[in-house]
Amino acid sequence: MNYFQELINEICCENDISFELISKEWIIKLNKDGVYKYIAGSKMPLNSETTFLLCRDKYATYEVLKSANIPVVEHRLIYSTKNDNNFISDLSSTQDFQEYLNKYNKLIIKNTCGSMGEDVYMAKDMNKLKSSLRKVFEKNETAVISPFMNIEAEYRVICLDDEVELIFEKIRNENSWKHNLCQGARAQIVENEERKEQLKDFALRVMRVLNARFASVDLILVDGKLMVLEVNSSVCMSYFAMQVEGGREIAKRIYEKAIKKMYE
Repeated sequence: MNYFQELINEICCENDISFELISKEWIIKLNKDGVYKYIAGSKMPLNSETTFLLCRDKYATYEVLKSANIPVVEHRLIYSTKNDNNFISDLSSTQDFQEYLNKYNKLIIKNTCGSMGEDVYMAKDMNKLKSSLRKVFEKNETAVISPFMNIEAEYRVICLDDEVELIFEKIRNENSWKHNLCQGARAQIVENEERKEQLKDFALRVMRVLNARFASVDLILVDGKLMVLEVNSSVCMSYFAMQVEGGREIAKRIYEKAIKKMYE
């Protein structure tokens, strides 16, 4: 079992819920009094499928939040030449790419539905931009491009049913520009009450727009202003739990609360 599964197993043992790993240990099967619930990967059955898809697709997240006038990092959608749907990319010519690069100087290229900082590249010139897109398109039919942001701070806010359960800052390793905990960044619980209130209000507004019940909202501070980077409806706290003193207990408390809501 991985760290997440161990936590869920502990919670089940303490709440008279049977726990079983199936489908090559990708699915957790829960049974309480004959009522079955399933956790796929780390995705709990609290959000609707539509909400899950909106959060999973970075371009969809951007479009929905932008339509609600919520500050969010711009994402431009690019289709691989392999796609046969005749969809038109936001940037489709060499001139488009060059103009976008000239506008922002540095760009971030990502898998549209990626996670954990995988398939994420930074480009300062056209050669790097093209090579990064080729790498993403080796595994995917779409990519997203966004401006490189001079991030002053990045925060993760975990919310469950219109309540904030946890807020922590992701402090990047000085040798990396990424803020992913799994790639060397470290978690630090936010203590400043004024900042916590700002983050709470912002994150809950995002959750309501996406009709999300259980998700983590990644917010960044740029030029002193908060904006959304992305939203994850698969809430994984393994690295947080391993890094922060008392983190395991915090993660376990949140997961237990979520599981109990699954059975309400």
